[in-house]
Amino acid sequence: MAEFVDAPGQPQQRRQRLVAATRSRRDERDARFGLGILALRKTVADLDRWIGADRRWDSRFVRAPLVRETVAVALDAEPGALYALAAHVAADLRDAGPRRLPTPVRACQRVIDSLQRH
Repeated sequence: MAEFVDAPGQPQQRRQRLVAATRSRRDERDARFGLGILALRKTVADLDRWIGADRRWDSRFVRAPLVRETVAVALDAEPGALYALAAHVAADLRDAGPRRLPTPVRACQRVIDSLQRH
């Protein structure tokens, strides 16, 4: 019986192709909902990067771990769910108060709020 072994790097390349295909389908789906969803998804992705780079994030305010997890789920959510999840994230960030949040995170919260109004 022959054994099949992936060449070095093949599993990683396969994963990257799957991720790219998934993102492509998501982007096509989002485009049907208009520029607002595209901007909202980009803002949530920016927020995810800022949270991931902040070593102290989970200790910034009580709901910070929940915000981190909600943002992670929102990244791949369907457009309607993305809209709802982003609204919860923005509310939690507003409730935390500006002194507890880094400037880029506050900027993301303001963008989410403005996109939710339109």
